[in-house]
Amino acid sequence: MEERRTLEFSFGYVFPPNMRYLGYALVVFSGLALIFMEWWAILPLVIGISLCTRSSGTEYCKDSREYREFTKSFFRTSGKWLKVESYTDIAVLMGEEGFTAYS
Repeated sequence: MEERRTLEFSFGYVFPPNMRYLGYALVVFSGLALIFMEWWAILPLVIGISLCTRSSGTEYCKDSREYREFTKSFFRTSGKWLKVESYTDIAVLMGEEGFTAYS
């Protein structure tokens, strides 16, 4: 199978840091509960891993001239590939994004 030449532009994590910390706490407490054979802890474990690992971005394939907006969760990438035939030029703009949390 031939490997695709792709460019990946990551936008970072989907959730702000405080939500990711909650995800880490869910993973730890669910892991401890699973040690004691508490099977209800599987659901918070899955939710916690999702909170910790979900990220987003864009990929561009040079060979097939396709792009996709993707999300990664549980170390799996998903998104629909679309053709760029209608675009004459593609530009990559760099920027920063931040979060503000108020109590």
